[in-house]
Amino acid sequence: MDISRYFKLKKAQAELDFVNVDPLRDIPLFVDPYALEIKNDEWSEKCADDIRSFFTAVVNSLRTDRSHAETLMSQLREAKETFLGLSRGEPKGSGVGDFQVGQMLDKLAGSRAVASGVLSDLAEAELFVEGIGRDRISDLTTNIIRGRLIEYTRAQCALHGIPVTKDRSVGPIWDSTKER
Repeated sequence: MDISRYFKLKKAQAELDFVNVDPLRDIPLFVDPYALEIKNDEWSEKCADDIRSFFTAVVNSLRTDRSHAETLMSQLREAKETFLGLSRGEPKGSGVGDFQVGQMLDKLAGSRAVASGVLSDLAEAELFVEGIGRDRISDLTTNIIRGRLIEYTRAQCALHGIPVTKDRSVGPIWDSTKER
């Protein structure tokens, strides 16, 4: 049962500003960092800034402290709360595992991005590591912009009169100001 039906919103997907997911299973849609980069609205621009700041922090850490880069990247697990992706049944994907984190960091360390300090497009990661496709890029992106997604969700809940729980545990939230 999708969100609209569960909360009796009586609205079709075309009338909603959010993806009307089924909270019991993934749907094959993905968060695309490139779409956030090219979209011309304040929310998308903030998300794109967060993605750039995260990967700038990773690239900078690779120059001085690989263990910090590993710590940052190890937070990018399966984003189960969005119900977007390729899991069948209840979301249970793996996101990016430790082995793939190591592969990505090895590839990044040998890339021009570390030499120049510029990595503006998260989708470039698909070129770096086999098995890092749109589903995992979506998970990476979701983890980085989780704070923005929470703010957006709260606003949509307020708009539609959907009750929220304040004591809900969430995954890590990227703080671009503190770079952690």
